Amino acid sequence: NLRLASIVRGQDIIFPGGQDQILPEDRVIVVATGVRLYDLDDILGGRD
Repeated sequence: NLRLASIVRGQDIIFPGGQDQILPEDRVIVVATGVRLYDLDDILGGRD
C-alpha cells in the first residue's frame, strides 16, 4: 500500500485530494507498507 500523505509547499501543508498537483519545489510525504521504493519513479509509476 502506498499513500501520498501530504504535500509541503513553502509554509503550507496540503492534504491532497483529487485535484491537487505536485509542483516543482514541493516536498511530499509518502506512507508505504509492504513495498520497496527505490526512487521517485517507483512512487509516480514511471511518468514522463
